[in-house]
Amino acid sequence: MNQPKISIITIVFNKADEIEYTLKSVTEQTYSHIEYIVIDGHSTDGTIEIIQKYLNQINIYISEKDQGIYDAMNKGLSKASGDYVLFINGGDSLHQKETIQDIVDKSFSNLQAADIIFGECMLIRPDRTYISTRSANKHQQFPTSLPHLSFKHGTNVSHQSFMTKRKLAPFFDLQYKWSSDVDWMLNCMKKAHLTLAYDGIISDFVIGGVTDRHRLSSLWERLKIMKKHYGFFNTILFHFEIILIRLKEKLVLSS
Repeated sequence: MNQPKISIITIVFNKADEIEYTLKSVTEQTYSHIEYIVIDGHSTDGTIEIIQKYLNQINIYISEKDQGIYDAMNKGLSKASGDYVLFINGGDSLHQKETIQDIVDKSFSNLQAADIIFGECMLIRPDRTYISTRSANKHQQFPTSLPHLSFKHGTNVSHQSFMTKRKLAPFFDLQYKWSSDVDWMLNCMKKAHLTLAYDGIISDFVIGGVTDRHRLSSLWERLKIMKKHYGFFNTILFHFEIILIRLKEKLVLSS
C-alpha cells in the first residue's frame, strides 16, 4: 500500500467566512490519491455558493439537513471508499499543501502500513494566526504511540490530526452531542494493532468552535466516555492522577 487512497471528509454548516480555507487546503494538496467528500447541513449563509466553486475538485457532495455534527460525519463516513479516513471540518485546514504527501512518504516506506497515523495539531485564531501546537498549549509531551490508555489523562491528539484505516472506523455514537469524536477515536484505538506518530503538524484547528462554546457539556460527556472505556474506578483514579499532575506543574512554575 505505497500509494493509499485517503478519504478526506469535511462537514460544514453556515461557515461562509471560513469554508474556503478548508476547501483550498484539501484541493491544493500535492498528493493525488485523495477522495474528497463534503457534507453540508443545508447552509443558508452563502456557504453552498462557495462550495460550488470547487465542485470539480470534490468527489462526493451532499447538502441536506442533518441531526448535528456527528450525524453529518456519519454520512461522510458512509460514502468514503479510501484506505484511510481523515476529518477536516469546516473552518479547519490541512497545515501545508504537502502535508498528505509527506505523511505518505514517511509512513508507507514499508509494506506494514499503520492502522492509525496521528500528528500534531496547530491551534489558530479565527483570523488564521498561529497560537501554538496542541501539546505545547496543554503542556503535554506529544505521544509516540496511541495505545487505548493514551487518553486516560485527557485527549492528547485531535481528531483533525487522526487518520485511521477506514475498515477500523465505526460510526459516531449520536448519544454524544459534543464529544463523540473522543469516543470514536478510542473505538478506533481499541482495534488498532499498529499506531504511528507522524513527526509534523497535520492540521490547523480554529479555537472557539462548538465544543469550546459548550465546554461544560463536553467535559461531562468526556467523563461518561472515559467511564465507558476505562471503567468507573479507573476513571476516578485517572482524574486523581490528573489533579496531582496539575499541582506538580503549578509547583514547578512557581519555583
